[in-house]
Amino acid sequence: MRTVRIHYRVAVAMVFVLFLAWITLSSLYSGYYRKSNVDFTWQNTFGMEDFQRHFPSHKSFMLKKSDKVSTNIMEKVTAIAKFINSAKKHVRGSKTSDFLKSASDTMNSLLIDLNINPATLYNRTTYNPVNVCPETYKGTTYGYPYFYKGFEVTKCKHEIPIWKLVTIIKHVIVSKHNENRVLKEMKRFLSSVYRTNPKYNVILSANSIKLLSDLKVMYPKLSALNIKDVSDGLALNMIVSRVKSPYVLVARNIELFTNDSRLERLIRAIEMLNIKVAGGAIRNSDGHWKKGCFQAMYRNWTLKYLEGYDESLHECLFCDYIQGPFVTSKAHLKINTFENLSETEGLYEEWFLRISQKSDETVTCPDSMFHVNSLQSKHDGVLSAFMKKWNLFKIVTPYRETVMRTCALEYHDPHNTKALSPCSVKSNAHAVKTILRNCEKAGIICELQEGTALGAVKFEKTLPWERDADITFLTANYSDFQKLETDFINAAFNFSDLGSLWCCVDNRSAGGKFMLGFNGWNIELYGQHIMDSELLIQEGIKPTKVLLDGQWVNMPRNPGLFVRNRYGKEIYQHAEHWISTGQSSGWIDYKTNVFTPCLSPGDHDCLDRYNADGDLPFVEMLP
Repeated sequence: MRTVRIHYRVAVAMVFVLFLAWITLSSLYSGYYRKSNVDFTWQNTFGMEDFQRHFPSHKSFMLKKSDKVSTNIMEKVTAIAKFINSAKKHVRGSKTSDFLKSASDTMNSLLIDLNINPATLYNRTTYNPVNVCPETYKGTTYGYPYFYKGFEVTKCKHEIPIWKLVTIIKHVIVSKHNENRVLKEMKRFLSSVYRTNPKYNVILSANSIKLLSDLKVMYPKLSALNIKDVSDGLALNMIVSRVKSPYVLVARNIELFTNDSRLERLIRAIEMLNIKVAGGAIRNSDGHWKKGCFQAMYRNWTLKYLEGYDESLHECLFCDYIQGPFVTSKAHLKINTFENLSETEGLYEEWFLRISQKSDETVTCPDSMFHVNSLQSKHDGVLSAFMKKWNLFKIVTPYRETVMRTCALEYHDPHNTKALSPCSVKSNAHAVKTILRNCEKAGIICELQEGTALGAVKFEKTLPWERDADITFLTANYSDFQKLETDFINAAFNFSDLGSLWCCVDNRSAGGKFMLGFNGWNIELYGQHIMDSELLIQEGIKPTKVLLDGQWVNMPRNPGLFVRNRYGKEIYQHAEHWISTGQSSGWIDYKTNVFTPCLSPGDHDCLDRYNADGDLPFVEMLP
């Protein structure tokens, strides 16, 4: 995933790290390098593997084995520089952007002091195209006045005809109600393909023998494949198995094929940039034109698309998701087959997400243009299979639809080092809110306690790493709460009365304990002989309430003071549940502002992907 999120305080820390790195490297330069008489040149300071990869023809000076420590430091410095530069490109948010710019400027200054050219370090490596000829720009006036030309292909000996390089593939679904319309659309599409180049190889699959037979009569060169009762994804996989050319054009939604498709240009981009997929701009029958490039943000159980690009090269835009038709290699499609989904179920969103997670890069080159049926593609909310596979609770699609997964109050299954699913969070909150509602209805004084109170104060919902729930009730209301057993059982709770009353505190009964269970959650209720809500009511003041998942619920008199005194220093920074970190109880001094390294590094729900401070990342994924 190309989008990078770095909190501005992390950027400040980066600047500090750079300062320390500079001190270390300065001492190395003034001491070790002078003593060893090693020429402190750019080749020496740059990581040798990186240097040789970027400049394979350069006969670089190789450091001696005794210089391994300094080489390791330089490799780390150059790696940090690349990470910061990449973060600066993809970051969004003013504070983060400002601090990253400062960090980047400081790092570039450090690199220059070390005789490393930042521009050379950050530049992508490009390659000569293998199957198509290169092109040359002839200047700004060459194509005047219509600019149909400007970049001209140079002659070369290795060029392979485009019809041998690319097979065009397409799958259509036919029903009784649309057969005539589909026949008309396919005639227009195929006529435009063969008019552009009569030698093109086209494989069309459909679930109608009649449609395919009629088209074969009109277009004898067409390869027709009758495929019934399978999804769009499986149909495309079957087509790909018939392809003999090295490249494939997935003719997604194309209604008219023209020379503006410029397939040679897309293949040139794939081979020069060493990427996996290249698409073009799209325009519909109304003439509306779009670049068709989106960035995808995938974390916190959410997948969110943002139209636009962060980086470009050779007039192509790096994208996480391509909206229109695209070219890729047959070899890539054999490894990265399509999922068993229809297009309206998120077929292409799933495919592009999967390859982006492998760091396979894709681009759109907007000077290549495809005529498509529509710039929009409705999903009708049928994305459940896609969402289930990727553990998604919410998708904001490229077409600005917001699709939410229904939870059905799923069973809670905690995982150390990972955030709870939104459904687990809601299940916990539902249980707590139900108990508090029933308490209020029965005149029983109940308040949030422990981590449940902390979550409400910090997030206005359950802590994303919660393991249970805690509520206190007034011991004087013990027998009244016992009477609610049937109500809770009818609401799908388990109900256990654990007793534990004792006497006395301030001449009042104390204690009492209940354990309720709901969808895998344990909710512990403890009796207290005096509670803030009772005292406030006696003074004619309403109890203090906080929001918990949209419901106002009782808390101790001053919620902020209560959680600060209960949990101690830096409570608004984050610490995982004591069970998750292997502690014996919750009565510990929590170490905040740190998450345990994830047991499955890189997963979207790993807590260590987030800064361990602030509520916004857990409330809404920022673009």
